[in-house]
Amino acid sequence: MVWGIRALLGVVVLMLVWFVWQWARMEKRRPASPPASGGSTSADLAIGFVTNFFDALGIGNFAPTTAAFKLSKRMPDEDIPGTLNAGHSPPVLVEALIFIAAVAVDFTTLVGMIAASVIGAWFGAGIVARLPRRAIQVGMGW
Repeated sequence: MVWGIRALLGVVVLMLVWFVWQWARMEKRRPASPPASGGSTSADLAIGFVTNFFDALGIGNFAPTTAAFKLSKRMPDEDIPGTLNAGHSPPVLVEALIFIAAVAVDFTTLVGMIAASVIGAWFGAGIVARLPRRAIQVGMGW
């Protein structure tokens, strides 16, 4: 099933390139803003580096990032879920490339896990985007 793994790696690379290209395109169209009102800071990069390192160890990145955002009062609670999904996507795709290439997993299991993740993210993002602030706070706390 080597061809399947190689095809999967190719798809992940294409997704990563597409995501970064779309993100850069959207950022070019967005008016310039100071970091306090939405731009990235060096602290954001440090948080991302540390929490994605945690993710590579199996700890996860959403909970520590959420805690860091809450402690630093970085953004309103309703903006956290989308920020987590968008901000952690490129590093997680790179992690996927590394782990798919380095760790032997049955191809059927791998495809099933990826499909479940994509379906959950697709439907979950649509639901969370419409939730009120209090429901998001309760969900993140749970």
